[in-house]
Amino acid sequence: MLGDSTSPLLWNSSGASLDAQALAVWSAYTGQDERGADNWGWLNALHPADRASVREAWQQVEHGPHVFSLVYRIQQGKAEYHPFKVLNVPVFNDAQQLQGWLVFFGAAAAPSPVRDEHWELRLINSMIYTQMVLGILWLSLDGIVLRVNNRLCQFTGYTEAELLSRTLWQLSMPEDVHVQLQAMRERLVRDQSYPPFHIRYRRKDGTPIWVRITEFLVHLPSGEPYYFFYVVEDVNSEVQAEEEHAELLTRVQEAHAESLARTRQLEAIFESITDGILVYDSDGCTIQANAAAEHIFRLDLYPDFRQSSLQDVTSVLQAFDEKGHRFSPEQWPLMRLLNGEDLRGNNVVEMRLVFPDGAEVYLSYSGSPLRGQDEHITGAVMVIRDVTERRRMEHRVHNSFKTLLALAEKIVDIPQCSSTNSMEGQPDLRHVPPVLPFQAVSEYLVELIYPMLEYQSVSISLRNSETGQFQLAALASPSEEERVSYEEHFAEFALSEYLDEPAIALLYANEIIVREIHFSTPRPFCYQILLAPMIMDGLLVGIFTVKKSELNTIYTEDEVSLVKAVAKFVLLVIERERMQQEWIEAHTNELALRETNRRFDEFLSIASHELRTPLAGIKGNIQLAQRRLAFLKEPELPEKDVLLEKLGKVRDYLLHAEHRVNVQNRMISDLLDVSRIQANKLDLVLHPCNLAEIVHNAVEDQRYTATERVITFTVPANEDFTIVGDADRLGQVVHNYLTNALKYSPMDRPVAVSLEILDSTARVSVRDEGPGLSPEEQKHVWERFYRVKGIPVQGEAPPGLGLGLHICRTILDAHHGSFGLESVPGEGSTFWFALPLACSSTDTSSLETRGDFTAQTCFDV
Repeated sequence: MLGDSTSPLLWNSSGASLDAQALAVWSAYTGQDERGADNWGWLNALHPADRASVREAWQQVEHGPHVFSLVYRIQQGKAEYHPFKVLNVPVFNDAQQLQGWLVFFGAAAAPSPVRDEHWELRLINSMIYTQMVLGILWLSLDGIVLRVNNRLCQFTGYTEAELLSRTLWQLSMPEDVHVQLQAMRERLVRDQSYPPFHIRYRRKDGTPIWVRITEFLVHLPSGEPYYFFYVVEDVNSEVQAEEEHAELLTRVQEAHAESLARTRQLEAIFESITDGILVYDSDGCTIQANAAAEHIFRLDLYPDFRQSSLQDVTSVLQAFDEKGHRFSPEQWPLMRLLNGEDLRGNNVVEMRLVFPDGAEVYLSYSGSPLRGQDEHITGAVMVIRDVTERRRMEHRVHNSFKTLLALAEKIVDIPQCSSTNSMEGQPDLRHVPPVLPFQAVSEYLVELIYPMLEYQSVSISLRNSETGQFQLAALASPSEEERVSYEEHFAEFALSEYLDEPAIALLYANEIIVREIHFSTPRPFCYQILLAPMIMDGLLVGIFTVKKSELNTIYTEDEVSLVKAVAKFVLLVIERERMQQEWIEAHTNELALRETNRRFDEFLSIASHELRTPLAGIKGNIQLAQRRLAFLKEPELPEKDVLLEKLGKVRDYLLHAEHRVNVQNRMISDLLDVSRIQANKLDLVLHPCNLAEIVHNAVEDQRYTATERVITFTVPANEDFTIVGDADRLGQVVHNYLTNALKYSPMDRPVAVSLEILDSTARVSVRDEGPGLSPEEQKHVWERFYRVKGIPVQGEAPPGLGLGLHICRTILDAHHGSFGLESVPGEGSTFWFALPLACSSTDTSSLETRGDFTAQTCFDV
């Protein structure tokens, strides 16, 4: 309540408002409403004559807070005013900022402490006398140093004058000032004894010093707080000793904990090391072994090895070096260690160890001997590494390298896939090398790879660019049943039929996958297949698959890498074949175009010459005939004999002109036929006809035209040569055969035509005794515009356009007939063709015949 000097009330920093607890006490005494007392409303409880002076006093100390006191009258409830002496003490935070005011209320009639100093002097003298060895400090209620003694000056390093010019915040370390401020607040608010506390003061040189402070609050006789009195003790050495002791204790505890942790860590490391670690005594008996060593030496199966001597162990186990030589007991690593040899670096020992049950492991030994203080060997530490898998890997890598090397050597020697001949000079389609199809290349590759990879089966599937499905290109497997099942399921398939979307995505990402493939026919199968993608330009063009004989098998990383490399080899070969095929096709087209252009240019030259030659003859004969006829217009006609002679000459000229017209007509007909052939419009009128009659008529036409030549025709009697065909076109074939034979054979040598029946076919042969043709020329005589060079034309026959035999080949192909040429240079040539005979059930009475043709053995001229 108001008037209790030990229970101050708390105002805010501006003095406008009270805190909640102080406001309740104020309202209880003055009778003011708590809301009405807020924001300077508490001044209304003061006597009207005091309000202005009190407000002015608060405003003066707002920006320079210090302890100040006032006397003013406060109304109690609605009764009279009572005077109070009010002491306002500022409260600061750690940053020396004003936080609020502690307001102490006392009776206004209390005596002034300034006029009564005897009690203070007596108290000071008593304290200085009893605490002479301790530092003494007086602080005002707002933290200003009022008085100090010499002891405090000694251990802080300041003079008395320097200390009297300082405040609590300048004397204390910033980190510790809050401790003393808290003690001051507690003493002001509650006036209870506060236990001694440790803080750090700042010496003049800036270094901290630990002090123990005992705090007292000095009150005026009226009960109002006056100042703080502190007894300051230098405990710096004591605190440092405690800190050092605590730090040492902490270090000991940490070292102990670290030792335990390190021990556990070493034990864990010892047991978790994948290499075997063995500790032996001087007799070679095992003292300690980690889990890896027990596993390597199979101590669970052979526990006696743990306590056995080296001699006993070497008598049971067999050890061999890389060359297969057996280790003697003196060569064993443990014996060498116990003899003082270090097995490190280049002295590491590798051996193949064989257990009594036949199991084998490859081990690498390293270690050092253990020595006592007298340098005597007390045992040995040995590190053992199981290198069995490494050796197997080296073997696999070696085999893989051999496989890839052999594969690379074989790939460059694929049959019929050698490098192409150079195309320098005149292009010749005969020099274009043959190319194996992808099917043949794939079959060759799997037959080559299969024995190298040592798998149960190897296959290659290629993607069909049109359908997007994969087709089995080649398979190598010793099992016929498996081959049938595989070909049945994978002849043509989509990936989605056997793989899920994540697996398909892995293949397209050029990743190898392993999947189980189940078959139900012809009997249930389950294959563990490794699929390697074949990616070219980001497109999955094929799949290379391998399968082991075991179902539950694991493909190692080395196997995966090997299969992936082989798949790339296969892809490169197939891509090489594809590129070579495309190049050859493009080059072939280029050569064919160039050859066609060359032949066409030659044809134009020949055609212009050949067509102009008959025209010149026709024109000359017509001119001669005109001259003879002009002679007949003379007024006087010659005698009858002379006239008949002149008319005979005119007739001869016209006959020669007609012959030339026929030659030119034949050339034009050949050109028209070739044009129809190119346009695929060479129409045939098929009906039953007699091939003997067709050949006979063609022979007779040639006999009539070439009266000076001998043409024989041999045909067996009583044979039926009925065929189904176009008689005019077949006659054209026989006519062309005869024309060539007459054109390129000597004038005095005969041309022989024969007809015979061979294996239900009628064969027509035209034999001449000309110069013959070489094998190379025989390959091209059926080509369009081709003319054999170096063979002169006999008589007055024109050379031709190089179209006759090409037209013959087309006509015979349309009749599903066969044709050919038999020739030896210098011995003549035989051109032949064969056509299937009509069915024997054909009604021959309805066959169309031409004249009363009678088969005979031979026609001679």
